[in-house]
Amino acid sequence: PFKGRLDATLDTPGTQLRWNAVLQLEEIAAQQINAAWPALQLRARLEGHGDTSQLHAQGEVQVLGAVRAQAKIGLALEHRPRAGLAKSRSILADYPMTLDVDWHSLPMTAAQPGPLRSHSGKLSVRGVPERYSFSLSSRLDHATWHVVTLRASGTGDSRSLRATAQASLLDGSLDASGTWRWSPKPDWRVQLRGKDINPARYAKDWPGRLTLVAGLRGDHRRLRVQQATLSGTLRGQPLRLTARLAVDGRRYTLEHLAAHLGSASATAAGSVAGRAFIGA
Repeated sequence: PFKGRLDATLDTPGTQLRWNAVLQLEEIAAQQINAAWPALQLRARLEGHGDTSQLHAQGEVQVLGAVRAQAKIGLALEHRPRAGLAKSRSILADYPMTLDVDWHSLPMTAAQPGPLRSHSGKLSVRGVPERYSFSLSSRLDHATWHVVTLRASGTGDSRSLRATAQASLLDGSLDASGTWRWSPKPDWRVQLRGKDINPARYAKDWPGRLTLVAGLRGDHRRLRVQQATLSGTLRGQPLRLTARLAVDGRRYTLEHLAAHLGSASATAAGSVAGRAFIGA
């Protein structure tokens, strides 16, 4: 289903094997890769060179059609044997990677026209599977939330990832920090802290200035909101809401909910089994 062209040369000056290559893919239909994707065309050009100890590549990918986007990619691998260390389980352990990806006008949803698009962004990754770091920055355009700026960074290894992220949205900011582990068993924990959030940017009849603090943890089938607190003002009234929630498979348990808005207050607790939690 793909139409492309590969031009490559191999040289052996002395005992060193060197190569150069250019790969060009012409207007690949996205629906040939996945039928659920929108009717878009992809075009790519990649250039690379290297020898037995290193690889350097760069290229550009374009999205054509109702949505137009562009991404530039740079990749470098260099052989650096780790003296004095036990033989690694990964063949890439001796090849530190440098990866940089820049993009513009990248759709973040399959439906078109989608509500979320990354106006611009950059991803950088450095290291090997056993020890790597990354940084991400992006400007997101949302149909309702307008402009959202996102920055994230972290470090990881073959078993876990630790990251922090900051986003500006709804006239305020949201900070997140967490740890994700996938070995020896899946587990993740996230702390959220938001401030100066104005719901009117999403629902114009609900102006306010809110602060959010929440702790979440879970694995591949369980989620627990250990304690979430939302406080501030909403429609000119003081607001305070606290909640604890647990999800185990298809069972949803609202352990605690207490809401106070002005002189009104309400509490709730309960559980339900099914696909969705409705009511309290």
